[in-house]
Amino acid sequence: MVASSATSFYMKSYSSQFAGPFTHWGGLAHWRATDNVEVTGGLVNGWNSLASAYSDANVLGRARMKNDNNSLATTFAIISGNESNDFSSVFQPAPVLQSANRTRYSLLFEVRPSDRWEYVFHQWYGAQANGASDGSTAIWTGIDQYLYWSASKNWKWGGRFEWFDDIDGTRVGLNRPSNPNHVPLPGNYFSLTVGPNWVPTGNILVRPAFRWDFFSGSSGVRPFNDGVSNNQTMLGFDAIQKF
Repeated sequence: MVASSATSFYMKSYSSQFAGPFTHWGGLAHWRATDNVEVTGGLVNGWNSLASAYSDANVLGRARMKNDNNSLATTFAIISGNESNDFSSVFQPAPVLQSANRTRYSLLFEVRPSDRWEYVFHQWYGAQANGASDGSTAIWTGIDQYLYWSASKNWKWGGRFEWFDDIDGTRVGLNRPSNPNHVPLPGNYFSLTVGPNWVPTGNILVRPAFRWDFFSGSSGVRPFNDGVSNNQTMLGFDAIQKF
């Protein structure tokens, strides 16, 4: 799991919240094949689970390649194994509770043309067998893009544009059964987030940001403002002191 202070935005992306697992329990082996290639792989006990009746051993793997000065790099990661298809009580009638294969991969490209600029492209895809309410395979996919500019040692500006396609409405909004937004909410979610990171001292980080979300999907589906809007804007900040 990535620490909050290690990310550029405290407003989390859709892919961070809904696309994949946060934590694992298991064992991994790491192999640095060369100075430019490293591989990690092993077995974990499913998604976000220490012990569950519906999680089995999942294969987790990751490979990263970079050039000598790390100005170009690519990473591929995948997790696959059986998981419960019923993670929410909002489906009525409820699907039959069962364990079936869930697979998710993540592909990243990193470009650093200079010390001041960085671009990251992230594409991912997830599928859950028997995960849709009609028993078919549930699919979710999307793209994140990040652009960073280091203005000085104290200021770093960033922008993120994201597309999250919750094709079968099985990911976004289902983590809270009391959600008033009339779940499930299948469709395309887009978000644009911009803001700086200010580091006045070595142990203080301040992250103001502006975010605009908008939705395109089935007629009558409105995921924001308690089910009455297809877009929303947010302005906020946080401050972190490291010890």
